[in-house]
Amino acid sequence: MQEQVGFTSMDTSRVLVPLMLVSSQWRRICISDPSLWSRIKVKRPESLSLSLRRSGNIPLRLVWHQPSVGVLGQDVDDSMIEMLAPHLHRTTSLHLVLMSEHALRIVTPLLSLLSKPAKDVTISTFVGLVDGRTLSDNVLHGVQLRSLSLTNFVIPLRSDAYNDLQSLNLTRLELTLTDVLNTLQRSPRLTSLWLFHTIEASDSPSHSHLPTITLNHLGSLSVFVESDGVLRSFLSCVRYPETARLKITNTLDVDIGVEADLWHWVPDVEGSERNKLLGPFKRSVAVDLLLDEEEEEPQVTVRGRDDNGHDCCYLETTFIRGQDAELACPVGRLAIWGFMTELRCTIIRELSIVKSTTLFITLSDWDAILTSLPSLFQLTFSSVDLIDPSGRLLSQKYAVDDLFRALTPSTYIHRQICAKQLSVLRLINCGLYDRGDVVLACARERMEAGCQLDILAFLYWDSTSRSDVPRWPDTSPFVGTTEIQMISARDKAFGNLYAQPSELPEEIEYLPTVT
Repeated sequence: MQEQVGFTSMDTSRVLVPLMLVSSQWRRICISDPSLWSRIKVKRPESLSLSLRRSGNIPLRLVWHQPSVGVLGQDVDDSMIEMLAPHLHRTTSLHLVLMSEHALRIVTPLLSLLSKPAKDVTISTFVGLVDGRTLSDNVLHGVQLRSLSLTNFVIPLRSDAYNDLQSLNLTRLELTLTDVLNTLQRSPRLTSLWLFHTIEASDSPSHSHLPTITLNHLGSLSVFVESDGVLRSFLSCVRYPETARLKITNTLDVDIGVEADLWHWVPDVEGSERNKLLGPFKRSVAVDLLLDEEEEEPQVTVRGRDDNGHDCCYLETTFIRGQDAELACPVGRLAIWGFMTELRCTIIRELSIVKSTTLFITLSDWDAILTSLPSLFQLTFSSVDLIDPSGRLLSQKYAVDDLFRALTPSTYIHRQICAKQLSVLRLINCGLYDRGDVVLACARERMEAGCQLDILAFLYWDSTSRSDVPRWPDTSPFVGTTEIQMISARDKAFGNLYAQPSELPEEIEYLPTVT
């Protein structure tokens, strides 16, 4: 009986050669099975010739990552082009990463030799944008691709390459918005679309002159556009399912005294159209707010997951301030209020606020958050401002003090308890000013009111200079489980919550004054 080789063709580029050295029997098996040579990574003429011969006549997947000029002392060898040309009629996948103008000149003619078996084409260049007019409009004529990915390289927009695609990735191109929309119109069955620095920032034509594109099968849409005007124009023309995954990366110029709007990129539409456009955000049941307020260009990231735990939305906004401009509202508060005004907060069960400074989240902010999240089950707050070793913040009230006050039933005695379903509260790198009184009062009153916390966790980032944690009041009589521990940024459970913390003082203890 012939021995079976226990790996797939995707592994062959790394394992075939050493495997053939194991024994003569393994060598015969590897050489005699063409399917093991269906994926060929183009490197040197001698190895390419051998791999092509061993692949027989089966469909090929070709991968050509040209090294930087000077690396390995070689550029693209003309002889390899001659070897590949007779085999392109059976090539189903072509992946080119080209690093020199010479490589572009001799490799791109290969595209004209691809035929109907070709399904996936990826071309990335790193010698500046390559104008598609250098190629004929007939390039890839008659080829029905499934996937097309272009970086710094434009295949002529009249080419058949853009017809009936399922996946399209356009990166660092300079196309007009009209060109992009007309291209999408030719692939109504797209399931994945990625546009990164592709639409010219200065191009924002009147909506009345733009086509409306319906992509009913779209499952993933990622758009990075520097101009909010262009982004709004694009999104006002594209219709996609509410079940799609949406990723938006944009920048927002901030003028002096202007109230920045986290949702400024949303087209000026109302009602059902707005709900459809923001559908991926509005079906989030778990939301992470990642804040970066300390940098020269503050940044807010909103990340949401659906009921199945899958990522469904991502918004990353960088605020570009003028020379003397200041944000009229701190980024932390902007993000908190911004996400509450748009998302369907009634279905959110998990909320994480990450890398927030503690100076700008007040009692009224916490109250607004918690009262708008009636289904909140788990809250995580990861701070960067535990305490200033110089003592400058020792008299400053921390956000966690107000968080516990907002969660305490007696704070608002004339209304219902907020966040009544809250079961898990995780505080990362957080400090207290009130020496633990607010913690005990909150835990005790919630237990007495029948909305006891099951888990109260105080977590601190591990470091080489510290192995112990601050002392917190004993809440064990009032909560199900109290956790106080050091955690590592390498821990998969907490890595996405990491923020470079302030250093702990030599000694920090919180001793409750009341019990």
